[in-house]
Amino acid sequence: MDSPQSQLAELLARFRSAERLEDCLQPLADTRFVAGCAIVGFKEGYRGPAVERMPRPQFWARQFGWPANFMRKWLSINVSRASLMPEGARSCPDAVVVWHVPDPEDPVQRVIMSDDQILGARFLRTHGIAAGLTATVRRPSGNCAQVSWLKPLRDPVPPSRAMVDRSLLTLAQAFFDALDRVRPDTLLQNLTLREIECLSWAAYGCSDKEIAQEIGCAHDTVRFHIKNIVRKLGASNRTHAVAVAIQQGVIRLGGRPRATIAALRH
Repeated sequence: MDSPQSQLAELLARFRSAERLEDCLQPLADTRFVAGCAIVGFKEGYRGPAVERMPRPQFWARQFGWPANFMRKWLSINVSRASLMPEGARSCPDAVVVWHVPDPEDPVQRVIMSDDQILGARFLRTHGIAAGLTATVRRPSGNCAQVSWLKPLRDPVPPSRAMVDRSLLTLAQAFFDALDRVRPDTLLQNLTLREIECLSWAAYGCSDKEIAQEIGCAHDTVRFHIKNIVRKLGASNRTHAVAVAIQQGVIRLGGRPRATIAALRH
């Protein structure tokens, strides 16, 4: 069996050489064994589980170790909105936080838990998920992104906690760096030229009404385009969509919208 150091070096090399989305996802799936966990997942601040937006979502759910139909059930009972992780695990950059799922049957815990949290904790514990590790890294756009590992493997060989923390933080950073490198073309393919034009003007600081005047269309049409952009990029609002597009190189902060569109047309 390879040593933790050699496993780390191999995974980092695979992230650095990634050329497609799939080349990033497979080594992420293999980080489970460095963490000594059965399940891995990631979140970039978008709504809903990231695996739902991947190509072949069920395939990658299996590769990441998620139980069958876990994501579909999690969404159907609508408890994804109830976070069970402590604040530090969600927003502390450049750190690895250990967190535990509260026991929903403990009377003391139940007093401080919402109904959604109780439902979510029961669901997770039904699948043997009672604790996890979350590595949080800060992205170029300024937002934080996380990779989490859950459900310890049976009888793993436990390296030192400090070694695990450093390794997982390094792997999380390498994963998101690889995503940043391979995804711009994918985003460009998902957005129409008109949508990129609206997004460019939004990044320039224009309101929907001002964008409509610049591109010569109705105000409601711009609102329709902005709504589609937010949905396609998995963002929470137009400001988040602009941040995602800048991070992925689709548009440039401070760039001139007409120059951006002219370059895309040629």
